[in-house]
Amino acid sequence: MCGRYTQTASPDDLMFRFGFSMQDIALTPRYNLAPGQLAPVIVNEGSKNLVMMQWGLVPSWAKDIDI
Repeated sequence: MCGRYTQTASPDDLMFRFGFSMQDIALTPRYNLAPGQLAPVIVNEGSKNLVMMQWGLVPSWAKDIDI
Protein backbone atom coordinates (compact mmCIF):
# COMPACT_ATOMS: atom_id res chain seq x y z
CA MET A 1 0.00 0.00 0.00
CA CYS A 2 1.15 3.55 -0.59
CA GLY A 3 2.57 5.40 2.34
CA ARG A 4 1.70 8.68 3.92
CA TYR A 5 3.00 12.04 2.76
CA THR A 6 2.73 15.77 3.46
CA GLN A 7 1.46 18.56 1.21
CA THR A 8 2.69 21.87 2.60
CA ALA A 9 3.44 24.01 -0.49
CA SER A 10 1.15 26.98 -1.08
CA PRO A 11 -1.28 26.91 -4.03
CA ASP A 12 0.66 29.77 -5.67
CA ASP A 13 3.97 27.88 -5.39
CA LEU A 14 2.37 24.75 -6.87
CA MET A 15 0.77 26.68 -9.76
CA PHE A 16 4.12 28.35 -10.54
CA ARG A 17 6.04 25.05 -10.42
CA PHE A 18 3.60 22.84 -12.35
CA GLY A 19 1.64 25.36 -14.48
CA PHE A 20 -1.88 24.13 -13.79
CA SER A 21 -5.21 25.88 -13.36
CA MET A 22 -7.10 25.55 -10.10
CA GLN A 23 -10.80 24.65 -10.00
CA ASP A 24 -12.40 25.98 -6.77
CA ILE A 25 -10.31 23.74 -4.54
CA ALA A 26 -9.36 25.03 -1.09
CA LEU A 27 -5.82 23.72 -0.75
CA THR A 28 -4.53 23.91 2.81
CA PRO A 29 -1.36 22.38 4.28
CA ARG A 30 -1.78 18.74 5.28
CA TYR A 31 0.84 16.94 7.31
CA ASN A 32 -0.39 13.35 7.27
CA LEU A 33 -2.10 12.37 4.02
CA ALA A 34 -2.94 8.69 4.34
CA PRO A 35 -4.20 6.07 1.88
CA GLY A 36 -7.95 6.37 1.41
CA GLN A 37 -8.04 10.15 1.85
CA LEU A 38 -8.65 12.70 -0.90
CA ALA A 39 -5.42 14.27 -2.12
CA PRO A 40 -4.54 16.90 -4.75
CA VAL A 41 -3.45 15.50 -8.13
CA ILE A 42 -2.44 17.32 -11.32
CA VAL A 43 -3.98 15.73 -14.42
CA ASN A 44 -3.12 16.59 -18.00
CA GLU A 45 -6.11 16.24 -20.33
CA GLY A 46 -5.12 18.81 -22.93
CA SER A 47 -4.47 21.30 -20.14
CA LYS A 48 -3.16 20.76 -16.63
CA ASN A 49 -5.77 20.86 -13.86
CA LEU A 50 -5.65 20.21 -10.13
CA VAL A 51 -8.28 17.72 -8.97
CA MET A 52 -8.87 15.78 -5.78
CA MET A 53 -8.51 11.98 -6.00
CA GLN A 54 -8.43 9.14 -3.51
CA TRP A 55 -4.84 8.40 -2.50
CA GLY A 56 -3.59 4.81 -2.51
CA LEU A 57 -3.30 1.67 -4.58
CA VAL A 58 -5.54 -1.35 -4.95
CA PRO A 59 -3.57 -4.57 -5.49
CA SER A 60 -4.20 -6.28 -8.83
CA TRP A 61 -5.38 -9.42 -7.01
CA ALA A 62 -8.04 -7.58 -4.97
CA LYS A 63 -11.64 -8.48 -5.75
CA ASP A 64 -12.96 -5.52 -3.76
CA ILE A 65 -11.41 -2.03 -3.51
CA ASP A 66 -12.29 -1.87 0.20
CA ILE A 67 -9.73 -4.49 1.27
